Amino acid sequence: MITGNKRIRFCENNFVESSTVTGFSSELASFPFSNLYLDERTKLWKPSGCFEISGINNKLHINDGADKTATISVGKYATPNSLATEIQTQLNTVSSGFTVTYESTYKFKIARGSSFTLRLSVLTDSIAPSMGFNSVIDITGLSALADSVAIHTSEWVTFDLGFAASVDFIAMIGPIDEIFTLSPTASIKAYANNINDFSAPALVKTLTRLDGGVMNFIDDADSSFRYWKIEIIDKDNYRGPQCFAIGNLYLGDYQTLTSRNLENGFTIEYQDNSIKTEAESGALFFDKKPKTRNFGGMSLGYLSREDKKTFTDLFQKLGLSTPFYISLDPTGCFSDNLDELTIYCRFDSEPQARHVIRDVFSISISATEVV
Repeated sequence: MITGNKRIRFCENNFVESSTVTGFSSELASFPFSNLYLDERTKLWKPSGCFEISGINNKLHINDGADKTATISVGKYATPNSLATEIQTQLNTVSSGFTVTYESTYKFKIARGSSFTLRLSVLTDSIAPSMGFNSVIDITGLSALADSVAIHTSEWVTFDLGFAASVDFIAMIGPIDEIFTLSPTASIKAYANNINDFSAPALVKTLTRLDGGVMNFIDDADSSFRYWKIEIIDKDNYRGPQCFAIGNLYLGDYQTLTSRNLENGFTIEYQDNSIKTEAESGALFFDKKPKTRNFGGMSLGYLSREDKKTFTDLFQKLGLSTPFYISLDPTGCFSDNLDELTIYCRFDSEPQARHVIRDVFSISISATEVV
């Protein structure tokens, strides 16, 4: 890797494809986490709303005529409804008449046939903040509705790469032709360690959310570790527990050229792949298809023999069928937005190497975004 490299980058060595998933937070049955391993981004991972309850957030303090504390079983709850059921069970273990529901507004509601007090002023190991109760003022009445939505404590996935590998690029993208479904306020972090424990990781990297996805080059730190965790906290996402849709996760390195960058004159073509038909009356009908980007006319000029071999070896590995990420401008030379000039794509055709002089060559390439 070349520190501070401003040249074109080919990200084609995704460690996710050969690593072992050691754990993940949640998934919908129709949108399993394993979809992230597929080449096509139309297959998605969607969470179901994970709540992790530990010894520091497993108490709910009430008064039904006397002060009482319900203790929630420590563990991972794959949906908000399963957590609501457990809270209801434990409340009725120490008292009676309680129902706990997860409303269509994504808020927890606690109700009882007779008056009770939800003791929010008692903060010891309280689960109330995880449920969206933000106040520390007690609530007395027949019901208590959370102040804010609560869709998860976090969503995450952990990997064992099998060896300490240098991760230089991390990306997550959603369905094509859509603004990325994580909200701008989401907290997205990568953790890395050489033991399978992330309580005190050796590396913590805050990842940047862009409209086109999460795309981050890690050039400023030692990033060679065996175990990795990607964590997403997006509690305010209006979409609810199934708050995001991720079609591909990249956790790997990249290849680049040693001396030359992409030459001026490349094109970015925005393609609407919809099929238009015209009726006899002249009315137009459209079979809507995704819009894609094509990076064309990309000339890698005056390549040394070594750079030519780097690229031809890359193409021999990928061919026309294997998708990869290409970043024309990883450090903002041509654009302020990394997602504008970074795409998940395939080569359109076999590249041709043109001899210039002695052992110097030029190669022209084009690539189209994967649907």
